[in-house]
Amino acid sequence: MVVKKIRDAASSRKKLRDTQYREMIVRLEHALSSDPKSMVWHKSLYAQFTDKRKIDRLRKKWDRELLQNWVQHLNRMISPMQFRCGLCAHKVKDVHLLSN
Repeated sequence: MVVKKIRDAASSRKKLRDTQYREMIVRLEHALSSDPKSMVWHKSLYAQFTDKRKIDRLRKKWDRELLQNWVQHLNRMISPMQFRCGLCAHKVKDVHLLSN
């Protein structure tokens, strides 16, 4: 149970590219691949590393960054629309739409 929890936390943090625990994730992957039953750790560090709220916060941050990157990518792909004045046909920088 404890090993599964720490394995899941390490997996989640690695997928979310957690930089704070990067070295710990590498050590855990190595240790969990050999004999995880002989592992010991600090109780407070285990609690911080496996805290679901902190992992959820990291996931939300990742989702926000992913969304921002996607929006930036779309903005670069879409060329800005160019409007011409209905009176003189020159390009318009500031568009003022008329409403009924």
